[in-house]
Amino acid sequence: MPPPSPAPPLPDEDHELRDVHVLDPAAMEGLEGVSESVSLFVEERDTEEIDEPVRSMVVEWVNDCAIPHRMTEVLRPHQLEGCHLILRSLQEDHGCLIAHEMGLGKTLTVLAALDCYQRAHPGLQVLLVCPLSLLHQWHHEVLVKWSELLQLCVYASVTGDTAFTQESMRTNWRRSGGIYMMGPDMFKKLAPTLKAVMDEASVVVVDEAHLVKNPETEIYAALNEMPTSRYVLLTGTPLQNNLLEYYHMLQLSSPGLLGCDVREFNRTYGQPIDAGLQADSTRRQRRWAATRIMQLRMLVSSVMDDQPASLLRDAGLGVKREFKVICTAPHIEREGGSITEKHSVHDKVREKKVAQVIELIDAIRAGAPSDGIVVFCSRVDTLKQLATERKGADDRIYTGNLKLHERQQLLQAFDESGGSPILYIGTKVGGVGLNLTRGNRVILVDPSWNPVDDNQAVSRCYRMGQAKDVYVYRMVANFTIEERIYKMGVHKFVLASRVREDKNFEALYAEFTMESDVPSLKAAELQQMDPLLV
Repeated sequence: MPPPSPAPPLPDEDHELRDVHVLDPAAMEGLEGVSESVSLFVEERDTEEIDEPVRSMVVEWVNDCAIPHRMTEVLRPHQLEGCHLILRSLQEDHGCLIAHEMGLGKTLTVLAALDCYQRAHPGLQVLLVCPLSLLHQWHHEVLVKWSELLQLCVYASVTGDTAFTQESMRTNWRRSGGIYMMGPDMFKKLAPTLKAVMDEASVVVVDEAHLVKNPETEIYAALNEMPTSRYVLLTGTPLQNNLLEYYHMLQLSSPGLLGCDVREFNRTYGQPIDAGLQADSTRRQRRWAATRIMQLRMLVSSVMDDQPASLLRDAGLGVKREFKVICTAPHIEREGGSITEKHSVHDKVREKKVAQVIELIDAIRAGAPSDGIVVFCSRVDTLKQLATERKGADDRIYTGNLKLHERQQLLQAFDESGGSPILYIGTKVGGVGLNLTRGNRVILVDPSWNPVDDNQAVSRCYRMGQAKDVYVYRMVANFTIEERIYKMGVHKFVLASRVREDKNFEALYAEFTMESDVPSLKAAELQQMDPLLV
């Protein structure tokens, strides 16, 4: 006779358990009128064994806020973690910073948290300030993409609305709550009125919060005067140029957390960390910088959820390969050991780059005819020259001169195109918030002084929803100011990566100098380093 099966072990410290409640399905919609619930301890992995009728009622609780199972089924682990932080921060009457890397789904993370919070606090007023180009995306996420998951009321204020329309939206928002969305300019205009109708329980959400990092700006001052302490700041790049920007964002979301004024913060953290991250830093300076970085990360951990780009790979995305394309125009040389940049030099470089970009596009279309191509450039005249010289029937150009509905139509046409469509787009206007996963070949025609602008542009394509490997080509002109821009970008990248992700310092320079320098773009050479073109 076989021995009896051993009894299951009692939970101990090695078991990660959570409190799971089974609710009356009729009460799930609003969670009002719940008279009783059965409380069960269930191991995380065991929830897969629960019968489907019961699974639909499973809820996670964050104090008085419930996260229904239908939501935890959709949210990825890092999104659920961010949702928990937002709910805890709102319940504790302070703000937080959601610093998930670009492409990790911050929008859904925040909307899920707000949906859960407003169910426990009916009539909640949420003010959302974001770049004007992202209003449509936020609106679409609530009312179309996640309409079956979320139950949120949305008001979108845009330029051109009549005074009557504006007043009607504010009246309904004041009475019933919901999310009131607007761009920065509209917010600055309406700030005094909004301040008068909001209360301490209101929530302010700021998307692309790195754009409000300067306390001297009008929008920062207006945000700081709202009558609430509940600020949810979203950014994929909390640290762009220096640690003082980091300080000012945290002061907006969680004032007093850092326990010092800006000068003391700079002496305690900014200067030691910057000194230890230089290429010629001493061993002692690097050790001291590492200590200060660790202390800073521990200090902000309770109000900041920082998720790295490596999660994109964990989410099933393919490889991202980057190349630095060296462009040397004829008759451009280094004079007297200094880098010179003149109009004649710029014209020569532009002509060379335009020719190289066209050559690269032709090679991609010949070797990978189903890959979408996105060309980013800071100069509109260069984009127009590319579009004119290529004369492609399916080439599209996206600039800031387009009206909002024209932008949406153009992006939809690019997304639905077959073959190898090409999109020429301004780095500034197209580098924030857009979803361009139809493209997996990214060409950066000119480097930006702020490397975050270029990285944000790449993240329009390399993000959740991208089904292919992504190839990035960064074009740098030798013997010009672009060399200096590129090297300064290396230092800024090192600073951000070391503070945010605690990456190994020695490996960062190798990572940022890409996989390969490409002195020319002959098709045969390109095929050797680019497997998809073989």
